[in-house]
Amino acid sequence: MNTQGSIFTDVGFSTDCAKGTIVAYDDKLGIYVPASAKWSTSYRQDGSVIPETTSYVVGVLISDVVRNGGTVLCNGWTKDEELIQLLTGGESGEYYLDVDGKAKSGRANITTLPVYCFSYRKSADASDAGILVFDPQPPEYAGHSHGRYVLSTDWETTSTGSTITLPNSSAVYDALSKGNPECASLVKNGMEVSPDLWSIEVTTEAATISVSFSVLQSDEFILHTITPFTAEEPIVRSVDVARGCKIIAADRDSGNVRLSLNEQAITRGRYTGSGVVALSNQEIEVGPVVQQIHAGPGITLSHYEDVDGLEVPGSFVVSAEELIKQEHDMMLCNLDGVVLGSNSNSNSYVFPKGLTSKLHGSIRAPFIPKVIDPLTGELVNRSVPATINILVKGGTATAQSLTLSVNRIRKPQEGVGTVANNVTELLLTGDIGSDESHAYLIQADLNINSCDYIVCTLQATNPIAAIEVISISLSLA
Repeated sequence: MNTQGSIFTDVGFSTDCAKGTIVAYDDKLGIYVPASAKWSTSYRQDGSVIPETTSYVVGVLISDVVRNGGTVLCNGWTKDEELIQLLTGGESGEYYLDVDGKAKSGRANITTLPVYCFSYRKSADASDAGILVFDPQPPEYAGHSHGRYVLSTDWETTSTGSTITLPNSSAVYDALSKGNPECASLVKNGMEVSPDLWSIEVTTEAATISVSFSVLQSDEFILHTITPFTAEEPIVRSVDVARGCKIIAADRDSGNVRLSLNEQAITRGRYTGSGVVALSNQEIEVGPVVQQIHAGPGITLSHYEDVDGLEVPGSFVVSAEELIKQEHDMMLCNLDGVVLGSNSNSNSYVFPKGLTSKLHGSIRAPFIPKVIDPLTGELVNRSVPATINILVKGGTATAQSLTLSVNRIRKPQEGVGTVANNVTELLLTGDIGSDESHAYLIQADLNINSCDYIVCTLQATNPIAAIEVISISLSLA
């Protein structure tokens, strides 16, 4: 015989049982049903957790079910190869019942309620199936744990006394909702409050503690709870916060430590766009932060990009280049053969017909903001494109008789000189129209740096008619 031990025959089974099913007895139905390691949804008066009746293993079905009847091995051994394969898959080990009713090897692999069922050892002989020893044990559970919670001072006065509401996000609410509220005790200023002077109401939203007396601001209340826990007893025995630290609250619930911010230590501002502006052991100060950025007239607002050209979240570049793109007129003029002319409509510089004459003038370039070097992160100067604008009154002369050269003198750094002779001839574009009642624009492009001192020389060489220049100015492109 390949199976021996305590065996029941011709017992009743539920229809979902088959050979290899680990079974428990259902005293309400009077039959055997599949076992599973589950906790009951009810608990004892002291808050202790109770295993479900299906967690108490009676045995294993070792036969096929015939007319709802079969044979159960309650305690003993078997070398039935088919049964061993159904229960273990051929793997040696200590087997515990899992929540799905299957046996799982190793207690460490059981995350809910440990229920030992059997052990199996392979044989070194390939022709031998080995031996499975069935010896089920009661569920392993420790019962309950005790919690201690210091309640806040947010009591509200009522017509019959005082109440405090504990939201469902708090650890004390978890302890009350998971355990038995009737087993809790309330301590006021070191003395236990009589059960007939207070009560607890737990809903899905919150837990409310009511007392039949007025609560003072100076009163300290401590709530003691009893909470069931599963499997092994929790390691954490107590949790406290460092002396003097007011911004952290700590609670223990069924062996789990819960840390949270102490809302009473937060000082809030009146602004909607707020964030933490100061943090200490005593207080979290919440103040205004930048909520929106608007660019005013002449101001450009753009996202800052890293070295890879990707936008950096929350980083912006504010520039005022639109303001510095206004035109800057020439000053400190020196006339070399050029005369001043004027009429009722405008003043002008007159280059005489058939002569070579020059107009020298200077322009101070505008301030150009530095930029951040993406490689070094440092602020550096930059060269920007600009345009020399020459406004000329119409006539018979042509622009080809005009040439423009500039001497760009960089702004010296402190203690360091700069080159004062850097003359470049620029290419003029545009032409002078023949309508003397109109003004025409001739331009030349160049690059400048911030606050460059630009000396311009405009020369007319033997023009066929006098040329009247109304203005010379500089603008950024």
